[in-house]
Amino acid sequence: MLIRMAKLETAPRSLPYKLILLSAHMAATFALRSLAVSVVARLSFSSEVSRIRRRLVLSCRRL
Repeated sequence: MLIRMAKLETAPRSLPYKLILLSAHMAATFALRSLAVSVVARLSFSSEVSRIRRRLVLSCRRL
């Protein structure tokens, strides 16, 4: 069993294996990028909402 595993580890990587690794890496990179974009968008949206809320509170106090 160990000999078989050692042969697999030292065997040259086949093209389908490399393609699977590359596609998995690209998918993980895309997922992390889209997560970062959504977090930044949510933060900017919440800051915009709080800014509008502050304006509304100030304008209501003036009335």
